[in-house]
Amino acid sequence: MPFANTEPPIRVLERQFLPGLLGLRFWDVAASAPVQDGLLVQARSKSGMVVDAVQNRSGVWHFPMLPGVNSFDVGKAVLEGTPLAPLSRSLTVRVADTARRFQTVEFDAIAPIEGGLFDWPHGPVTSDDGSPLGSGPVPLFSRASRLAPPGHLSVRADLWDVEGDRAAAWALLEITVAGPWGPLRFLGLADERGSAVVFLPVPFVPVDGTHLPAAQRTWDVSARVAYAPAFTIDAGASSAELPPFEGIVAQHGAPDARIFLTRSPDTFLASATPPGRWREPLSLLEPLILRTEPARVEARLRSFLLIQPAP
Repeated sequence: MPFANTEPPIRVLERQFLPGLLGLRFWDVAASAPVQDGLLVQARSKSGMVVDAVQNRSGVWHFPMLPGVNSFDVGKAVLEGTPLAPLSRSLTVRVADTARRFQTVEFDAIAPIEGGLFDWPHGPVTSDDGSPLGSGPVPLFSRASRLAPPGHLSVRADLWDVEGDRAAAWALLEITVAGPWGPLRFLGLADERGSAVVFLPVPFVPVDGTHLPAAQRTWDVSARVAYAPAFTIDAGASSAELPPFEGIVAQHGAPDARIFLTRSPDTFLASATPPGRWREPLSLLEPLILRTEPARVEARLRSFLLIQPAP
């Protein structure tokens, strides 16, 4: 007959506790969806030490260790409820996409942070329903070479700064289209060559009983360029050095750049009727390419949309 309750009592001597030092989520601005794969996320200390993040099953990229941050001290502070600020370090986070869908970005972060999850504080960035992405996931912008996600149309432009005679690198291109409850705004980011793409879902089509061939389905769009090189190019960035992502997004609140419809004589998009409306509509069948009328533009710039920073 077996003896009952012969197992010795188990006494817990210690528990392993791994605090969250820095976790990041990412948002696909074009598809209005979280990014779940394909990212290489790294943190670099002021001394130049680089560590890689790992992705968990919840779609969060997190750092099990960080240069200059003692995980034991952080865990102790969390368990005791003491502030983490004395243990914090400033880091530069770099996000690259191995699938080449998104542009590489760099931004500053402080770690460890309360709760372990980083909230993007540098909004606003508009999503495809026109709502701001303030705090929350870090927004990622599409490369100009990316194909449109399913169910999306595209507006493309190569931006050129006529005042600086250079590509309008890191400018924000905003496209507005009418929606069922008002205007919807969508953003794209120019790369170091000034190439930008904006993706937007097929706009709302009223159900009025009218059947149109696909070739005849078009929508009027308005365009805006947010370009403040003092925040990006003139802040020390070059083609080999990314400007801070905070500076790129800060352009969204800057005065609009002037968009040239023609040169000699100069006419601007803002003077069109209605203001900001592009001369050609967006088609269901092909991308809309924005460019200054090439007839009176020097040959090297005929494929570009010419802009001028606001004074």
